[in-house]
Amino acid sequence: MTPVPHPPYSPDLAPCDFFTEALSSISKDEFRQCFEKWNKRLDKCISVSGEYFEGD
Repeated sequence: MTPVPHPPYSPDLAPCDFFTEALSSISKDEFRQCFEKWNKRLDKCISVSGEYFEGD
């Protein structure tokens, strides 16, 4: 993979601005569903004491 050249600092390309815009493009419902799935996986990790598991 070839890195994309860019100036060392550009206010137009500031990472925080990009991620703010990217997060703003996600609907509240999509974000909620993602967070609930993540919570479910965390609960599963806790219930198996950190052991390996596959699927739900």
